Amino acid sequence: MEWAPNRVWCWDATHFTRAKRAAFAIVDVVSRKWIATVVTAEESSTQVQLLFAEALDAEGLVPGPDPGRDHPLLLAMSDNGGPMISHATREFFAALAIAQRLGRPGTPADQAWIESLFGHVKADWPHLEQLTDPAVLTLELDRVRDGLKAAIAKVFQGASWQRCRVHYARNLLATVPRASTEMVAAAFRTVFAQLTPAEVDQRYDEVTDQLEARFPKAAAPMRAVKQDALAFTPFPFDHWRKVWSNNPLERLNKEIKRRTNVVGIFPSDLSALRLIGAVLADQHDEWIITRRYLSEASMAALTTTRQTELVQSSELTPAT
Repeated sequence: MEWAPNRVWCWDATHFTRAKRAAFAIVDVVSRKWIATVVTAEESSTQVQLLFAEALDAEGLVPGPDPGRDHPLLLAMSDNGGPMISHATREFFAALAIAQRLGRPGTPADQAWIESLFGHVKADWPHLEQLTDPAVLTLELDRVRDGLKAAIAKVFQGASWQRCRVHYARNLLATVPRASTEMVAAAFRTVFAQLTPAEVDQRYDEVTDQLEARFPKAAAPMRAVKQDALAFTPFPFDHWRKVWSNNPLERLNKEIKRRTNVVGIFPSDLSALRLIGAVLADQHDEWIITRRYLSEASMAALTTTRQTELVQSSELTPAT
């Protein structure tokens, strides 16, 4: 199975005793995205089905057997709790073509991704465990889950949110039959081959309309993410290739992983931080001195464009 977003999910439930509720959640192992949450008074296969139905819909994934797909839709990892090993849950996953992996009994490290999420949520938002109203708990968990994008908008005012082209293409192709992936991928790439913002916008709509007829479950998410997918277009053309994906971050993560894999096992957290910190400091110096990701000349185009917009705006403003 490909190591990519929406290929491996980890899920579990955590308890909020004062509200007398459990919260089921799913996190994507590759992207670390918190995908879905269901707050419930009981823990059964019914809640598992609600959780995965919400998650699959949110990610635009089409469940069930597909003659053109020679592998499961995704892998779902969990512990050996009652809802996880129930016969109804196993039948539900089989019907959706979801492979299941159960961790070893008494070994929470097997589900480290979801355990880490729960630990951070309860540590960073301790008030959640003091809530007694289940409705308020549900609203607060939704606010925490959706808070990252809102926090970025508040702290970095005026900044746009660019959906990574590469990762979204993988999500898009997961919604179409395997036999049609090459055709859909080629059509999607044509959006990013245009030369002006107007052409990009027009081509994006054309591709979405083409998919609507044959693959409606692919077209609907495309319409929903259009603003985020095309956030690069207001920037100078020379910047487009640099900002429409998160390749620089992926390359940095790959270098950190390469260096830490050499060591294997660290004697302490501080020793790991020292090595990773040294890698980051070295990368910072390289970007600043020898390999600027965006040159000073190209960055100057941003200032020029902004000044032109301000001048045009002042010329259009009537005198009072």
